Formats: sequence, structure tokens, C-alpha cells
Amino acid sequence: MTEDDDSNVFYDKRRRIYNIYRTGLLVFTSLYTFFFAGAFFGYGPMILLLQRDEAFFWKCDDENEEPTCPDQKSQLLNIHFVGTLMQILTPFVGHLCDTRGPFATMFYTAATALVGIAVLIISRAIPIDELLYPAFCFLGMNAFATSVMCVATGRIFSIYSKEQVGQTDMGKMEEAKVPQELDSADSMTRSLEVSEEAKKGSDKDQGDADDDYKSEEQDDGSQDKGPRRVIGFLNNLFDAGSVTYLIMWVAHKNLGTSLQVLCYWYLGAGVLIFGGTLTCWMLVLKHQQKDKELQEEADRIRKSIVTIAEGRSTVLEMEKQEAALQNDHVDDSSTKEPQILASTEHANREEVMEDDSKEEWRELFSASFLWLVAFFAFHVARNIFVLTSAEAFLKDLGDTSDKYISIFTMMMPASVLGFPFVDWALGKFGYHKALQLINLFGLVHGIIQISATANLDIQIIGFLVFSFYRCFLFSVIFAYLSALMPEKVLGKANGFLHISAGAAGLLNIPLGNAAVQQWNGSFFIPNCLYTFGILPFFYAAYGTTAGIRSKQNQRQNSTGTTMGFSKRLSSLFGNSLYPSLSATDDEVAKA
Repeated sequence: MTEDDDSNVFYDKRRRIYNIYRTGLLVFTSLYTFFFAGAFFGYGPMILLLQRDEAFFWKCDDENEEPTCPDQKSQLLNIHFVGTLMQILTPFVGHLCDTRGPFATMFYTAATALVGIAVLIISRAIPIDELLYPAFCFLGMNAFATSVMCVATGRIFSIYSKEQVGQTDMGKMEEAKVPQELDSADSMTRSLEVSEEAKKGSDKDQGDADDDYKSEEQDDGSQDKGPRRVIGFLNNLFDAGSVTYLIMWVAHKNLGTSLQVLCYWYLGAGVLIFGGTLTCWMLVLKHQQKDKELQEEADRIRKSIVTIAEGRSTVLEMEKQEAALQNDHVDDSSTKEPQILASTEHANREEVMEDDSKEEWRELFSASFLWLVAFFAFHVARNIFVLTSAEAFLKDLGDTSDKYISIFTMMMPASVLGFPFVDWALGKFGYHKALQLINLFGLVHGIIQISATANLDIQIIGFLVFSFYRCFLFSVIFAYLSALMPEKVLGKANGFLHISAGAAGLLNIPLGNAAVQQWNGSFFIPNCLYTFGILPFFYAAYGTTAGIRSKQNQRQNSTGTTMGFSKRLSSLFGNSLYPSLSATDDEVAKA
């Protein structure tokens, strides 16, 4: 077996192991996204469960003969509205992900979910209804932290290349490891020959990588679609997971199981699912760390070869110099020189860190990102208002038997059917038109809400449109965010998106209270505000993508490269090093 064959076997083995680890991670991430993060947004059936459990029923008058009253309904709506305000903590989660890594962020995500369920159990066991507020705050923290983890998980599915494990020319470089002594001319000559051979092998492998990359582009028309598809798939599970509370409601109705007992089972499932997720993250990150060490070893060998080829000092001479410095066998001038160099390097590092910080803030305050923040804030606030008020809105239209709220919740997973259309729209039309589709779906759904008040069956069409609206909303925006922002600020950018949505969501509390208590349970006025409020965001969608087009044009003009240059960079170094190039040039041109 040749050295190239050994290299390929080693690479294939590590790739298979890595694929097993990240497949397991995707499975467990899908489970907790569905049953925990997605469940938070399917709040309608939970209102029915809490009403059956007589939560806040003491708010009603003794003379009230109805199963609920406006004061109780307002409290139950506000529980969820307050929980959604936990979006304001998402910058902390993003910063945690940027600085401490995905494992620490996953631990936070798991802890908030399990604590939230535990507090919910306590609130029903004592009972203390006010504990429902912190319970759903913790569950909200889990839901919004999961959105950060979806992006982090998607990044794991970038193309796994040989460069990541230092295997591009590793087989040849094994021969080129620096020997202990290089005293003879034959040794130097042999090292130079190996260096040239390794360089040729590297160029050949890189050419093969470019050919493979071009072949993949011709097949699917985009670059490294793995992260985009995983992020879109996981965001669709938010919608599908909305049926979790409906499942609990059906179990309560048909089996007579109390909410407290259901939550015990829920907590047990959470321990298993989050435990599996943390284990998979640990395995994936350990594998990545090993790959990093292999890559550093390969880089060290390459640098050693270059040093020898240029006739610089050998390793033995460097070791002797270091030993001489340690034993004080040099004069004062030679001992001062390393100190000066160290001081200069320290100053340079501080300057680089300062420049990096300025660059991060420039990215976060760019016009493209600010337009995206406004777009996301409005649509998420509208989305949450529709989800939270769905039960009360349909009751006002005559859904006294809870038939249509069940249909609404069961149709939420229909958004998964829209995911192939999201992938097709992004590949075919680019981000700009995909963002405009979000506006269009929201406008159509809003018109159905405010016009078809006399026929609940027509609202079912609105349910379907709303499912596609949610599907495009999160899948497109988070895929676009991953393409727009560099990886080093991706967590912070995600956090800023959610804090803006949380601030916009403050409007939902007075709107919901006014609809229930002042407008006799009618949601016509709030629905009108959110429907016609969409119109300015047709321009916002244009504004956010106009910036990335301008940035792409400036990059091309400054470098004098072709449209294919960014693709070549990504194939050379991988998206993990150049995440800002995770959007294809074609996609950016279409945006």
C-alpha cells in the first residue's frame, strides 16, 4: 500500500467516525428542538390544560358561571408573552457560544429546560399559580437558546476536507520530519527533494479538491449546502414541535392524566434527550480538537521543510541556541533582544485584538444587519402574537368546542413540507426574493384573519399559509444570517436579533390585554395592525440584501478577482475559516 493510500485510509476513517458523531448530534438536537423548544411556541393547548387545572381561576368572580373569565384569560396569555421576552437574554447566549463554545451553551440550554419543567411541576403540586411565570420564562430561555444552538449545529455539517486533518500531503510529509541531526549534504539534498515532492503533491491534491468542488457546484448550484440545510431543517422542527402540548392535551382528555403527572414524564424524557445531546457534543468537539492538532502538526512539518530548503538553521542549531540562552552563555545585548521582541509581539497582539473588536462592531452596526434586525423583530413579534392569542382569537370567532385550535396546532408541522420550497427558493432566487416571500405569506395570512371572521373553515386556509410563513421566516433568516455575518460575531448577531424581537414583543402584552378586556375578546384591531404593518418591510428586505451586494462588488473591485475566487478560497480553507463566504457568489448576486 502506497503512502497516498495510507493517507486516504486515515482520512476516510476519521471522516466516518466524525459522520457518526455528528449524525447522533443531529438526531438528539432534532428531538430536543421538537419536544422542548418547539413546544414553547404551541401554547394554545397549554392554555386549555391550565384552564382545566384551574390556574388563576381565583381571578374570576364567584358568580361567574363560565369555565373562564377575562381576568383569567389575560393572565394565561401574559404568562406566554412574558416568557417570550426572554429573547432579551439571547445576546448573553450568543456571547457564551462565541467565547465558551457550543458545549457550555448546550449545558445552559439543557439546564433552562429542565428547571422550567421542574418549576411547572411545583406550581401545580403546591399549587402556586404565580410560579407559572418563572416556569415559562425558563422554558422561553430554552427555546431561544436553541435557536443559537441550531446555527452552531449547522456549522458542524460543513464539508469535511482533508485539510482539516492535515492530510493533504501527510503521506509524503511523514518522510520529511526534521531529523535530529543534518550534518551531511546528502541529508539536505534529500530534504529538498522531499519538499519539492510534497509541494507538487499538495498542488495536485488541491487541484483535485477544486475539481471535486466544481463538480459539486454543477450538481446543486450552491456551495457547501450542508449547514444551510441543517439550520433550515432544525428551524422547521420549531414549527413541528408545536404539537407537543397538543399531545399532552389529548392524553389529558382521553386518559385523564393530570398536568402534573404529564410533566413528570416530560422531565424524564428531557433528562435522556439532553444527556444524549451533551454526550454527542463532547464527542464532536473532541474529534475537532484532534483534527486541529493534526493540522497543526502538518503545518509544523511544512514550516520545517521550508526552513531546511531555504538553508536556514537546523533544528539542532536552534536547540543549541535555546540551551545557550538558558545557561546565560550569551552577552547582555543578546539577552535583551528576545525581551524587546516579546514586548513588540505583545503590543502587536493588543493592536490586532483592538482591530478585531472594531471590526466586530462595524459588522454589527452595518446597514445590512440593522435592516435584518428590524425585519426579524417585527415578524417574530407578529408570529408570537398569533401563536399566543390563537386560542382566544378562535374562541371569539365561535370555536367553543376547541376544534379549530386543535386543527391549527396539528397543521403547524405542515411547515416541514415547505422546507424543500425554502431550499429551492434560496438556490433559485437568492435571499432577497426569499425574504420578500416571508412578507407575502404574512400579508396573505393577515388578510384572511381580518376578512374571514364569519367562516371558521376559511381560517383553515390561513392556518396553512401561516405554517409556510413560519417555515420561511426562520429558515431563510438564519440561513441568511449565517451567510451575512462572520463566524466570530455570529453568536452576538443572533443575540441582537432576538433582543430586538423581545423589545418588539413588549407591544404584545398591552395589545392582548386590550383585546380581551376592552374590546370584548375581539382581536380585529391587533390583527389589522400586524397585517398592514408588514408593508414597510418589503423595503427592509431590499435594504438588507442591497448591502451584501455592495460588499461583494467592493471585494471584487479591490482584489481584481473573478466571481469564482471566493469559491476557490472556500475550497482551499473550508467554511469554518471563512464563514463570510458561506453564501455562494451566485446567491449573493441574486440577493
